[in-house]
Amino acid sequence: MKLALVISTSDAAFNALAFRGDLLNGLVMAKEIGYSAVEIAIRDPKNLDVPQIERSLQQLNMSVVAVGTGQAFLVEKLNMVDPDKTVRNLTRERLKEHIDFASHFGAFVIIVVHIRDAELVRLREIPKCENGYRAFESL
Repeated sequence: MKLALVISTSDAAFNALAFRGDLLNGLVMAKEIGYSAVEIAIRDPKNLDVPQIERSLQQLNMSVVAVGTGQAFLVEKLNMVDPDKTVRNLTRERLKEHIDFASHFGAFVIIVVHIRDAELVRLREIPKCENGYRAFESL
């Protein structure tokens, strides 16, 4: 079992984080206080330098266990249960980017679902599948 700390980029909107700021400094800080892994809470994976993160993780002998997606909801209101199909489509594309980012590290993706109206969510209609992308096609 790995002990992981949640760190986030400087554009994080959520204040209850152990570290928010420069991601690479967050990795160093997490290592210095005894963590062997991190959960990275990010808004937009396109803004991150994957090769640099990979190098830093290797140098620190650390890993990414999960990638959090909640920042995209907090900052941009992206969510899969929005009544507006355009928002759902934008969310689907962003989640694909989160999945691609996480795949570089073999990490899980934590998908935040903000439910405002139970009528918007029909969980039995969301297909179960091996490929995470396929689940988004019907939404």
